[in-house]
Amino acid sequence: MQNRPFFILFTLLSLVSLTLLFSCDKIEPPYFKDSNLVQTDVDFPDILKDTVTRKILIEEYSAQQCQNCPTQGAGPLAQLLEKYPKKIEVVCMHAGALARPNPIPPFDYDFRTDFGTNLYQQYVLAEGGGIPCAVVNRTRYQGMYPLGNVDWEAAVLSIDTQVYASIQLIAKFENNLLVAHTKTTFYQSIANPVVLSLLLIEDNIISPQMDGATIIENYVHNHVLRASLNGDGTYLNSSGIIEKDSSYLQSHQVSFAEHDWNINNCSLVAFIFDESTGEVFQVNRIKAK
Repeated sequence: MQNRPFFILFTLLSLVSLTLLFSCDKIEPPYFKDSNLVQTDVDFPDILKDTVTRKILIEEYSAQQCQNCPTQGAGPLAQLLEKYPKKIEVVCMHAGALARPNPIPPFDYDFRTDFGTNLYQQYVLAEGGGIPCAVVNRTRYQGMYPLGNVDWEAAVLSIDTQVYASIQLIAKFENNLLVAHTKTTFYQSIANPVVLSLLLIEDNIISPQMDGATIIENYVHNHVLRASLNGDGTYLNSSGIIEKDSSYLQSHQVSFAEHDWNINNCSLVAFIFDESTGEVFQVNRIKAK
């Protein structure tokens, strides 16, 4: 009986230790530690704030077997890009039932990505939307995320032009490995954690596409999402809370081995967004090679 207090104390300490062991195992996204995170070994040139403008991200949702996507999606979007070439960056995600590949040609190629499918479920399906559609800067326009092409220009122009940050990109490609170096400089304070997303897209992909009742065998697919270099995104520092007038370096890599991606047609798209609201503050794009 004299050893009972010691036994109770030992038992309590053991339970506390086990609780700590298992409760610390869960890490909430975005994940700051990333297997694709590499050392930044480049020097970025100085950039003047007066030369920076706020650019807008358009995330298009499409599919090869979508009959209206060429005329109601890709066509109007190409016109918008031609009208605002320095204001807009586009990422096209193939997602949904019409993007599922068939076991036999012509629609046997799989353009889908887990990253794009997750966004489709969050911003399109959850809102009761369908393709073709686009989400502008991950903000609502007239109460909706997914928009038809008639609202794209108005949604773009509704975004304020305040410059929150600049994103510089440097790409290096060697031995089938693409390394993307980023430098993000903030000119404004942002209350919530900020997340960096770094995507690989490809232009000029020749693959069949439904257009009404017709199959276009040599259709040119542009802005197609190929991969995310940093998963659902990463903080720029350990907390995600950035400081005004500060810069943050981060670099990620992706392997082209075992993929049919053409590096000469690929680009890197980097953007930063508010973790709480989803709003995109800045986006930039460079050729991957």
